[in-house]
Amino acid sequence: MKLAPKLWLCLSVLLAGYAVSVAVDYQLNRHVVDHTAYVWDSAYPVSIRMEGVVTAHQNLWTLYRDAVLMGDADRIQQAEDLASRTVATLAALAARNDIPPSFADNADKASEAMKALSLDAEAVYRVLIQAGDDPSPELQKKVGALARRRNELTLALTALSAAAAGDLEKQLRTVQSSVQLQSRVNITLFLLVLLITVPIVSVAIRRIILAPFRRILQTAHTGESLDPATLPSDEIGEMARAFSMLQEQQRQAQAALRGYQLTLEQRVQQRTAELSAEMDERRQAEAALRESDERFRQVAENAGEWIWEVDAQGLYRYC
Repeated sequence: MKLAPKLWLCLSVLLAGYAVSVAVDYQLNRHVVDHTAYVWDSAYPVSIRMEGVVTAHQNLWTLYRDAVLMGDADRIQQAEDLASRTVATLAALAARNDIPPSFADNADKASEAMKALSLDAEAVYRVLIQAGDDPSPELQKKVGALARRRNELTLALTALSAAAAGDLEKQLRTVQSSVQLQSRVNITLFLLVLLITVPIVSVAIRRIILAPFRRILQTAHTGESLDPATLPSDEIGEMARAFSMLQEQQRQAQAALRGYQLTLEQRVQQRTAELSAEMDERRQAEAALRESDERFRQVAENAGEWIWEVDAQGLYRYC
């Protein structure tokens, strides 16, 4: 296997760890998004509308009271319009599919109770306005019955509003907990991925890249030969084999150089011995020649005759 696929394999380990962390983060984030969407689309609107229903219910009976005190029938009509809108809001809440069934049932019951109460209140309070300051005992009983029903409905609406607010708070806490859990899991998973992938990649890099280089450096220092069978088949192995061939050629060149040096030394010693012998012979010949010349000169000087020497060209060399 070449070096590039090995490096890509190491990189794929890191990418796999990153993909796992991304997948886990996606699942956790989807959980957070689902809860956030529920809060934004359901829990928060329901809570706000229930607060509006409670406020509208209070304003409704304020209108009824002002209508009676001021003898203004138009306020009763305003109260009826407000009651109709409030009943429609409760009916819309009861028809939602993203709220608990118990809450929907209670909202539906509250809607029906408010609808019936508003109809009865319209009739009673119109008669009460006409009666003025002298209402009949029967009319007073009806007003008292309306007041009790109003209080019961007020308690029911307050309970629904509190339930909606409690569900909103619960969902917000869930979202907060999910976000905190996501952060902790992301950090833990990131550290876990680092603890797993980094040692694997480090070991792979040491074995794939650093180990062959160490062997090359070791053989460069010790002068040993690399075994081609133990080298990898990638670019580093090819470089190691080339280095081994270069090292072998260097050893052969050094051996040849040592052989040439030894031969040269032997030849120098032999020639030195030959020159020394020639010099000895020359010194001996020169000594013999000097001795012969000296003897010839003595003979010539002591002889009573003329003695001369002629060379091959007929020139007199000695006389």
